[in-house]
Amino acid sequence: RMAQGSDWVRICRSRDVGTSPVHYTLCNDNDIVLVRHGGRLLAMSNRCPHKQARLHRSGDIEDLGGDLGLCLRCPKHRSKFGGGLFVSFETGKCSTHSRCSRSDRVEQWSVPVYDAKEVEKEVWVRPRPAAGPPKGETGRAATGPRLAAQLAHVQQVSPDSYEFTMQISKEADRAAFASEPAAMWHVCLHLADVSREYTPLSSASQTAQTGSIRLLIKLYEHGRMSRALAAAQVGERVAVSAPRPTLRVPGLEVAPKAALRGLSFNLVAGGTGIAPCLQLARRARDAAAAMRLIYSVRTRADVLLADEIEQLASQGSFSYTLVLSQEATATEAATAAEEAAEAEVETVMAEAPTAARFGKEPCSKRPRALEPSAAVTGRALHGRVVCGRYIGSSTVQEQLLGVAELGKGLRVVGKGCDGSRKDGLGGAVVKADGSTPLLTIICGPPEFNEHCEGLVRRMVQAKEHVVAVLDA
Repeated sequence: RMAQGSDWVRICRSRDVGTSPVHYTLCNDNDIVLVRHGGRLLAMSNRCPHKQARLHRSGDIEDLGGDLGLCLRCPKHRSKFGGGLFVSFETGKCSTHSRCSRSDRVEQWSVPVYDAKEVEKEVWVRPRPAAGPPKGETGRAATGPRLAAQLAHVQQVSPDSYEFTMQISKEADRAAFASEPAAMWHVCLHLADVSREYTPLSSASQTAQTGSIRLLIKLYEHGRMSRALAAAQVGERVAVSAPRPTLRVPGLEVAPKAALRGLSFNLVAGGTGIAPCLQLARRARDAAAAMRLIYSVRTRADVLLADEIEQLASQGSFSYTLVLSQEATATEAATAAEEAAEAEVETVMAEAPTAARFGKEPCSKRPRALEPSAAVTGRALHGRVVCGRYIGSSTVQEQLLGVAELGKGLRVVGKGCDGSRKDGLGGAVVKADGSTPLLTIICGPPEFNEHCEGLVRRMVQAKEHVVAVLDA
């Protein structure tokens, strides 16, 4: 049942909206489509402006970058309009996947967009005012100026992931990195006609001093930014934004040292999601916080930032479990080798039956700017290792903090927000008496996040528990 309060309308429970589009009909018979993406709720009209098709039936979501952001493809136009007609959740504007004879006409079309918020585990929406989303709710931060830069260096760090170093062109622009805007922050990279958000490996102070920004990026076979990066050469012109807040944690940003007691963090990372998690871990280490990490990749060769993980683990307050979803245990590998030798045939180890594969297929092309380097091999990590399966209840129970306690969680927004929310982490992480709730960060591909969030909410039931879900 829908309830009217001011111009906000309550339409469903929070748990009814996930990463797949769902639709609801408002009191005035307007049909809207909603989706959860990167910890945010997005809503717009469910009718394509071309032939009034119901957009939620497509289920085909893609981030087109720039001002369009996350878009939903019309189910009637999967092959027409230059590869499909897409409608933006952010602006309501329409676009074609690739330029075609109809692109200019399509860009004149738009649908109404709705603000969305969650209050006490219920979803509320209202038509977005013409001026844009109210500050502190669901809209993206202002894009801000683009800082001229160039691609300076590319280094392969795993079979499908690379470290791209961007060099800011003007020394005066380095001042934008004089301070970090939040405990977790990111920049937007602009290359050709594509824009994407990434968490830097370098600190803001390092960029302010040297002008370089190091980004950890996995390349995907059909990703637009992946294709642009693969084609780029050293010296290629790019642009980056000033630092933007990903997630505010006041206990690590403004609280006096005397109040920094009892800080506890769970970190659950998949693939390149390790970069945002370790960004937070660096701040948490300085506050002597207790940290537990579960890091999932396919094989040892896919492990990223191994040296930093080991360095954190050597300092006592940090421990981790490495989950290798497609790597067999030593015993299983030895048995397979013996059977292969006996049969005198070559065998290729297949994915373990219980392993789950999340995310898109990696790109088969190597970046043109890649410099010759040593072959990528498995990393030497000394933490607990789980092989041949995906993150499950036993791993969560053994590794994460707060499993045995009682209570309820609170979901907050992540990448894409402007960091000014007060109903999430803003003001909730350090209480007046200096005590702190447990904060769990989940960062990886959308399907990975959905799986892990379900596990965490069922099993980590600390008395005061905050869960932040960020798409890597």
